[in-house]
Amino acid sequence: MTNKPGSWFAMEPDEVACLLRRADVSWWIAGGWAIDLHMGRRTRAHDDTDVLVLRPHLPRLREQLAGWDVHVADPPGTLQPWPAGEELPSGVHDLWCRPTCTADWCLQLMVDDLVDASAGGEQGGEQGGEQGGEQGGEQGGEQGGEQGGEQGGEQE
Repeated sequence: MTNKPGSWFAMEPDEVACLLRRADVSWWIAGGWAIDLHMGRRTRAHDDTDVLVLRPHLPRLREQLAGWDVHVADPPGTLQPWPAGEELPSGVHDLWCRPTCTADWCLQLMVDDLVDASAGGEQGGEQGGEQGGEQGGEQGGEQGGEQGGEQGGEQE
């Protein structure tokens, strides 16, 4: 168990898109970056980058992050390693990620259990991220419409 979380250096949304592109799963920029992307401008400095992901996609995401130092934040503020190949406990919804064990944390994955088949696909739910329709916008932060642009969230 890790009691000392360490520092953060937030990834830019386009870096997240490059990192997760090959995972071929749905994901959404959430939190402060989602607001900035929707507004079309940076409104403040960001300490982290929140990305909403769906629980069924975790194996592919963990495979994409092979070699990364990934920790479960449960309870919040307490970090425990999440080894590749290990199933994430059902009550856990927060993962901290960094390229190596000595690097700053740079990506926070918020795990959502909701899948809405009636919407014609998967959709983020309780923990935010998507606000109606599939991810839209040039950088994946605007609401409504279908996926667009290099930095969008859904890779199908």
